Amino acid sequence: MDLRAFYRFFTRHEKSLWILACALGLLPSALLAEDPIRGYVENGRVIFTNESQSFIKNGRVITSTSDFDSGFSSPNPLAPSTNAGTINIHRLIEGTSRLHGVDPELVRAIVQVESNFNPNAVSYRGAMGLMQLIPATAERFGVRNAFDPAANLDAGVRYLKYLIQSFNGDLKLALAAYNAGENTVSRLGRVPPYPETRNYIQKIGMLYPLDGPLRTNSSIQRVVDRRGGILFSNTGTP
Repeated sequence: MDLRAFYRFFTRHEKSLWILACALGLLPSALLAEDPIRGYVENGRVIFTNESQSFIKNGRVITSTSDFDSGFSSPNPLAPSTNAGTINIHRLIEGTSRLHGVDPELVRAIVQVESNFNPNAVSYRGAMGLMQLIPATAERFGVRNAFDPAANLDAGVRYLKYLIQSFNGDLKLALAAYNAGENTVSRLGRVPPYPETRNYIQKIGMLYPLDGPLRTNSSIQRVVDRRGGILFSNTGTP
């Protein structure tokens, strides 16, 4: 295969090759860990920064899937994990949700149904990570590594917020769009009659009230440190 043919093949199948490389562990860890915004937990405080954190004295860096259980599995909402990695994920959910003004409990319910808090989860359709981002959504929100919990949650919550706003605060329509696609819901003007989508909404409705008033959360502060790094904390200045 000459170079031109190889280039055409690679560009045509780039996303599929990327997913396969992630699944086989062929990508360098430095590439997988590279994301514009990172999050970590220190003394129970969730902090987001655009600076790479090589170590945290009293906390735990959240930059890649090496911080959590390895391996791929199918989501199982009926058997939630309770390990230390999941505890940090809950804190990261809290901080990310507050950063974008979305109720953390709604995001927590979605993550439980989507991946059961497994940052390495991959669906048979190729959706990846905690909020099961499909490659197109990951690319749309600038995610280079969908298995990075911080990057995955940031993109997933931003997309969720966009859908909630697009459907005028109707959570059922927003969730239907998250599951079945926003174009499908916009075209139908209602929840699609797909058993999978209706079951998806029902599962989340068992964990979070979908018919009550829309709840938001935005009590997070933006801080610029002495080096010019941007920090986001849910408890003020670190």
